[in-house]
Amino acid sequence: MMNDQHFQQIAQLAYEKCGIYLTEDKKSLLSNRLQFLVQSLGLKDFGEYHAWLRADTEGKRLQQFINQITTNYSYFFREHEHFDYLMNHVLPQKKSRDITEDTNDLHIWSAACSSGEEAYTLAMLLKEFLAKTTPRWDIGILATDIDSEKLQEAHKGIYTGDRMKNVPPIYKTNYFQALDKTKWQVRPQLKQLIHFSNYNLIRPKFVFKSKFYAIFCRNVMIYFDRATITALVQRFYEVTEDYGFLFIGQTENLDKDKCPYRYVAPAIYQKIPR
Repeated sequence: MMNDQHFQQIAQLAYEKCGIYLTEDKKSLLSNRLQFLVQSLGLKDFGEYHAWLRADTEGKRLQQFINQITTNYSYFFREHEHFDYLMNHVLPQKKSRDITEDTNDLHIWSAACSSGEEAYTLAMLLKEFLAKTTPRWDIGILATDIDSEKLQEAHKGIYTGDRMKNVPPIYKTNYFQALDKTKWQVRPQLKQLIHFSNYNLIRPKFVFKSKFYAIFCRNVMIYFDRATITALVQRFYEVTEDYGFLFIGQTENLDKDKCPYRYVAPAIYQKIPR
């Protein structure tokens, strides 16, 4: 069992490296998730495990630790109200703005993509929108996560029925190939729109070639404290296009006095130039 000292040491490491804020009530959960790993490494206790992590110079041990402590469960069209808003408001606004400003880029960031369902949902919706309208956008979806194992799942693009439950039948036909009675694989036409990458949101500055018209960072900030959230949202703001949007989880909220975005709908914010 993890004692208080070892919990504090490991919790501090999680906060330093990936911004995850672990309160005392998470001690049992953390212990259960790491116990088998500590034993398999032949370490005496969690104190030795903490020292073993701190001695990591290549980042492989830390990545394994992060994979163990993060919870990544997702499915297609999760929190569907956001995707409705994307189709009915965000993309039409982008189309109207591009007509007047003569631009043709559309970049979206799925900033905690887990096993890829959110990114592939976005790709399907962009395909559907473009099939019914005239803009010829240069589309790019960046899908990032800190969990390397989940990113491997996303690259494979193979999903079981519980993950597919909200996918409309016509989308399933057009964008997936049935592997058997329980598994479907994403077709190449969606994969080619998405770039998957390992990325830590706690890095001090975001540097990208282009800004994003929409950023989805949902059900991640529940693991962060207020200071981390405030700093993260500011970094998002700096890489968001003017009049672009930020989507957060429906159980999350931002401090209205410190948030640089304007609130437009539940868990949806827009960058209005100052």
